[in-house]
Amino acid sequence: MKPIIITHNLQKSYQLGTQLIKVLDGISITINQGEFVALMGPSGSGKSTLMNLLGCLDSPTSGEYILEGVNIESKTDDELAEIKNQKIGFVFQTFNLLPKLTTLENVTLPSLYGPEDETERAKIILKKVGLSDRLNHKPNELSGGQRQRVAIARALLMDPPIIFADEPTGNLDSKSGAEIIDIFQKLNKDGKTIIMVTHDPSIAAHAQRIIHLKDGLIID
Repeated sequence: MKPIIITHNLQKSYQLGTQLIKVLDGISITINQGEFVALMGPSGSGKSTLMNLLGCLDSPTSGEYILEGVNIESKTDDELAEIKNQKIGFVFQTFNLLPKLTTLENVTLPSLYGPEDETERAKIILKKVGLSDRLNHKPNELSGGQRQRVAIARALLMDPPIIFADEPTGNLDSKSGAEIIDIFQKLNKDGKTIIMVTHDPSIAAHAQRIIHLKDGLIID
């Protein structure tokens, strides 16, 4: 299998007054194209920080991050923005939908500054996630599970090879959570690399591989 993500000794620290807080303490991992990986660990273990680094939402204090053969450290802010738009899709626990926009408008947001009108593609994706009858509904007219499906559709709009999901079932009941995991498994079967942060062992069990973190270190 071809590596899509490689990190060497990733470290992340924050200065808090006179104290240096080390959140990640040397993370070296390889994630292959088409894998479904769960990041697990207690609160404060560094799993969300690691996801933010891998998703180019933050920069490491030191270490190396190679995404699809490209060293991320060498990229400008504009180049990183392009990478995030084309290579990476994000799904968050709180959905991050704009309340005044319809389902269709929320999904087409990533293409606003692009040259193409992605409305038709957005409709196709929304049909795949079972929301073709909710195109003109606003977030407050949708259930939690439906809102998360809108968020997944938005993450898929630019057809990125990698989907990052941060506690994607955390705000959902068990039935809706199972439906969301089923969507991720289907996306993975279609070739998407899925990297999911979760604290729930029953959710992590659906991944092909679980990486356990504690105190900024990989322990398993």
